Amino acid sequence: MMKIEIVNLTLANIQDAPEWEAYPFGCKYCIYCEFPEECIDPKKQIKEKMLEKKSKWLRNTKKVFGNCGKLIYIDRRTVGYAQYAPSEFLPN
Repeated sequence: MMKIEIVNLTLANIQDAPEWEAYPFGCKYCIYCEFPEECIDPKKQIKEKMLEKKSKWLRNTKKVFGNCGKLIYIDRRTVGYAQYAPSEFLPN
């Protein structure tokens, strides 16, 4: 039987968010909605710096708004990611 879990996005599990080879490299690195002014040249984006910005956004948003994302696992494998917050937290 398949085990399905839907959990809140946290600093601990954001590492589980889907990832791929091409820019923006995956949801955990994409800062397009949170920091649109910093998404000017994809060739200059550095995954570690993007994850650091995303983590800071997650931390700050959770303090003010509360939970702001979900991860979906099937049999412990991440199959989905969702992020949400009021528009002032997601300017794009």
